[in-house]
Amino acid sequence: MRTLATLTLVASLAAAPAVATSISVRDLQGRIWTPLEPEPGVVHVLLFVMTDCPVSNGFAPEIARIAADYRSRRVQTFLTYVDPDITLAGLRKHSAEFYRDALPAIHDSRLTLADAAGATVAPHAAVYTSNGRVYGGRVNDLYIDIGRRRRAPARHDLRDAIDAARAGRPVVRASTQPVGCFIERPRR
Repeated sequence: MRTLATLTLVASLAAAPAVATSISVRDLQGRIWTPLEPEPGVVHVLLFVMTDCPVSNGFAPEIARIAADYRSRRVQTFLTYVDPDITLAGLRKHSAEFYRDALPAIHDSRLTLADAAGATVAPHAAVYTSNGRVYGGRVNDLYIDIGRRRRAPARHDLRDAIDAARAGRPVVRASTQPVGCFIERPRR
């Protein structure tokens, strides 16, 4: 029985996303951030997006609202672009057009942050506190599937996770399945 429990623990640890430490990145304005390591009392939200993904672009207004609603509440939101081949000019144009440059934008061309957060589709949200990742998944349940969406979301998973993290409570649904465009991994 002890061997089975040990194997189960090893298997669950192997399935969990890698915990990266000390990943420093520059945003499109040149500022340096460590988005996976917020200071105590601060919450970081990473939103993995793609410029050519209709689902990701469809969430842009809600992402911008979330960033604005929580900005004064010690929540820092980062747009994390996972388009490997896009130019810096293309990222700047997209950030300005869809988000009015209202939040720091990072080009994660090597998918270092995406791998650390377990992001496989865009959009994907990840919430971090000083204790590590507390949520990973969808922004809300607006999209049922690619090309199928509700009139309005019934669940606001990301907002619920941010509220719990800010209050120091466990996130009730720490993981949800996002709907979006697959993040293409380069061959390594």
